[in-house]
Amino acid sequence: MAASEAAAQSAAACRADLTSFSALRSLTIRSWTFFYAGSVLEFLPPRCKLEHLEVTCPRDIHPDECQTVIDAIQHYCNPQSLRSIEFYDCTDPDVRLNPEPLDVDPGNDEDDEDSGDDVDIWKLSQFTKLATLIIRWGGEMRLRREDIPKLVETWPYLEHLDLCSIQYSDGRIPAFDHNDVLKIVQRLPSLHFLGLRFDATQLPREQTTASSTSPPRLLTLRVGESPISSPSRVVKFLNDNFPRLKGLDTQYISPPSRQVPTMLDKRWAQVTKSLFQV
Repeated sequence: MAASEAAAQSAAACRADLTSFSALRSLTIRSWTFFYAGSVLEFLPPRCKLEHLEVTCPRDIHPDECQTVIDAIQHYCNPQSLRSIEFYDCTDPDVRLNPEPLDVDPGNDEDDEDSGDDVDIWKLSQFTKLATLIIRWGGEMRLRREDIPKLVETWPYLEHLDLCSIQYSDGRIPAFDHNDVLKIVQRLPSLHFLGLRFDATQLPREQTTASSTSPPRLLTLRVGESPISSPSRVVKFLNDNFPRLKGLDTQYISPPSRQVPTMLDKRWAQVTKSLFQV
């Protein structure tokens, strides 16, 4: 009998026994390939009360691998119990994304069409009770500005949302800007951590503070390698809209061949200094 066939039979036997892993609440999988990580989840019975799942891969991965794990979570995890999903890969900063078109028109639907290499996170939409959703990998995911209403309606209880890529973007323009950050934070009242790469260069000279009966609870904002042109405008935006902010994470993985700190790094460092007087 082949090893894969034996593993499949063992997984089927475990899933059929509803008492399997009855005490399991937290599962951490560290694997050289996400394909193996997905296979582990096949052992979970439908009523397993797993609450926290973390999957880590010590190398850069192909979108197919990431999608395999997401599909496995969809099929084998219990939507009634799962509260936290965390994905991490260790993407090599010298691994480049697919080439971006020379001329990008933000208003052109053809430029916004879902790429075949984009990971579909909406396969996780049945897990509506999530408090933590972290997907930090070097590739792209199927998420656009138009998806924000769907995002906040699908996961209304999020406290920690981190979709900030860890990979050097190679000059790619983010799909989101400061207005999108506001929309997400305002419509997720429990959110205290947000990780999202956004275009901070679009902040106007004259800014208006968003009206709100209750200040957002956001404590930490992870921006990674977000484009920035004016530190002073970013400082005003953050001070006016996120008065409880305690931390700003500007870290990302830069290729060894790239000279650092760059002007982008210096500008975000100035924002941090102005916000927290460090």
